[in-house]
Amino acid sequence: KQWYQRRVVVNTYLAICASCVTAMVTSHLVHGGKINMLEVQNATLAGGVSIGMSCSYNVEPWVPVLIGGLAGALSSVGYGHISGWMENLGAMDSAGATQLHGIPGIFGALAAGIVVLATTNNQYFAADTVWTEMDDNTNGKQFGMIIASILATVAIAVATGILNG
Repeated sequence: KQWYQRRVVVNTYLAICASCVTAMVTSHLVHGGKINMLEVQNATLAGGVSIGMSCSYNVEPWVPVLIGGLAGALSSVGYGHISGWMENLGAMDSAGATQLHGIPGIFGALAAGIVVLATTNNQYFAADTVWTEMDDNTNGKQFGMIIASILATVAIAVATGILNG
């Protein structure tokens, strides 16, 4: 099924391109007219992180562009503002994992949930997917699983962060 692979590649590429553009603009705004290139490099990757859960979804091209673009902006704002706030609280994130993976990952999962809820007849995945009664996978149930995965991920991240100092 090459169309499936192409969809994943195109959606991921669109999200990363959009995150690159919005990261540049956001970095310029956050830093008073200057661009922080390390921040932009990391925020560019945020588009790929954010589209990870929904890269195989059967959506219009504007959806991965929107998801990636917002993730790039959120990541850039995270580097510009949230990292300092976290340091003031005593939280150490020397690699910027929160801004590169945490914020865009949670945002991407929420965006995937919104895409699932916005579709009808479980057609967010593929136009030719046949759902049987055994699947019992409604849009609401899928959204619930996405929210549960976010909560579990955050709980594990917080617990391991506290254990490791």
